[in-house]
Amino acid sequence: MANTLMEDLPPSGWSDVVRIHDLDQFKNLIDARFERVDHRIDGLERRMDAFDGRLKLAISAGLAFALAMIAMQVQIVISIANL
Repeated sequence: MANTLMEDLPPSGWSDVVRIHDLDQFKNLIDARFERVDHRIDGLERRMDAFDGRLKLAISAGLAFALAMIAMQVQIVISIANL
């Protein structure tokens, strides 16, 4: 049975066999890449949080300005009505 299995395998030498050391190196490369990706994602999250804060401030300022303009218009209409 072993001979039959070996005959069905493609021809290769011992240099094509993966060793534990090779797998460890590959794992280290993958871990390093994921660590770089995690670092970039952390940076993006910080930038998005900062943008979110600025956006909320801009929306709040815009709403405050709009309400002030409405209040002024109401005062003008009341003043004109009292003439």
